[in-house]
Amino acid sequence: MKAISLWQPWASLIALGLKRFETRSWPTSYRGPLLICAGQRKPQWNEARDVFWGLASRVENMVDWYMGLPYGKAVAVVDLASCIKIADHPIHDKLWREERAFGDFTPGRFAWELQSVQRVRPFPVRGRQRLFEVPDAEVYRHLGVDVEDRRMTPDTCERCGEDLRKEME
Repeated sequence: MKAISLWQPWASLIALGLKRFETRSWPTSYRGPLLICAGQRKPQWNEARDVFWGLASRVENMVDWYMGLPYGKAVAVVDLASCIKIADHPIHDKLWREERAFGDFTPGRFAWELQSVQRVRPFPVRGRQRLFEVPDAEVYRHLGVDVEDRRMTPDTCERCGEDLRKEME
């Protein structure tokens, strides 16, 4: 499965369904499932300040939420539905008020439209620049789906030993 690494808290905003557009300086022709991975780098307050102000009305305890963010792990699978050149499209009409703080929507950049968010129990993924591949079997195990017949399977992850029967956190 194609994957992309994002810094926190932006990766978790996608997993929560609060960030529907990922903005990049480069376009992609890829469409389909995309694994969202949180990078290992922790942002400084001044880098994420606007995000936290945008979340104030949606997250009850901001400090606990921030302290519990996963790093170096996959957090969601989405469907990459489209890639919109920001100057060519009135993208701001599609954004929630708070969502404008969750990306760089300046003209000339690209907004990747993300749909059908499925949170995954966070599991370790070594991130890379641009789009990269993560084996489908690993992703589906953490979604609780058997790769061969796509049936739900309660078991443990072969790679990390995580009990996949536990409820999502």
